[in-house]
Amino acid sequence: MRTALRSSAAAVAAAIALFTCASEAGAQNKCLAGKGKCIRKKTSGILNCYVRAAKDPVNQDTVFTACENKAKSKYDGGTDPAKGCFARLEAANDGPCPTVNDSEVVEGKVDEFIDDVTTDLQNAGHPPSTTNRCQGAKDKCVLKKTAALIKCHEKCAKDPSKCHTARDACLDKARAKFDGGTDPSKACFAKAEANGGCTTSNDVVPLEYKVDLFVTDVLCVAGYVATDIGCDPTPSPTTTPTSTNPTSTSTPTTPTPSCTCGPGCPGCPGLTPTATPTPP
Repeated sequence: MRTALRSSAAAVAAAIALFTCASEAGAQNKCLAGKGKCIRKKTSGILNCYVRAAKDPVNQDTVFTACENKAKSKYDGGTDPAKGCFARLEAANDGPCPTVNDSEVVEGKVDEFIDDVTTDLQNAGHPPSTTNRCQGAKDKCVLKKTAALIKCHEKCAKDPSKCHTARDACLDKARAKFDGGTDPSKACFAKAEANGGCTTSNDVVPLEYKVDLFVTDVLCVAGYVATDIGCDPTPSPTTTPTSTNPTSTSTPTTPTPSCTCGPGCPGCPGLTPTATPTPP
């Protein structure tokens, strides 16, 4: 069963995470690369707050709130929207920017993704209500894979020589660190579970699936061109991924793939969501 799940997840990852950067057809696009960095920094910043809180109760409550607010203000500018990460890039318009005024839409997708992941890993909340080192380690696994995938596409937008084969190798490396590649025992979640104390188990596939969907969707909205997949419905695993929760008979809900595209994505009319495929 585990082999079937992993094979299905690998097929999904290969299908939904292969972007063709807007810069591949010509010069670099600093605005596009910068937006990728904005997304990467905010996602990593907030997930890191959860990692810290899961390790030590002292990092919950006010410490967590301060950490989360700092990551958010760096992204949206806090009390001054003009200082927001996207706003500064759009003001410079070095690219030019393929999309504008999409900061709030992207921010909403980042927040929804983080809430979804931490809910599945049972350490959700603002601040989180539990302390568990294993779950914190899993948060970090998700953080690293998400950031690594985004950075691969970010590099491509910044430098065309980092596209094509170089980008594909970068993506493969990020995936292998998360799921272990050909050796599942080396997967990031497997290492966390080996240390014991986890409240969830066997959840590498559904979390991997969520990360891949998020990266595809959020970068598409920010203007990255996904010519390999457009924003059409993506293949679904043939077997439904589940996770084992010792304290509950329920399993995390596998997300329904959907992609709301920006102007940079061919295959989607404007900002209209495409059809939603059947959940895996």
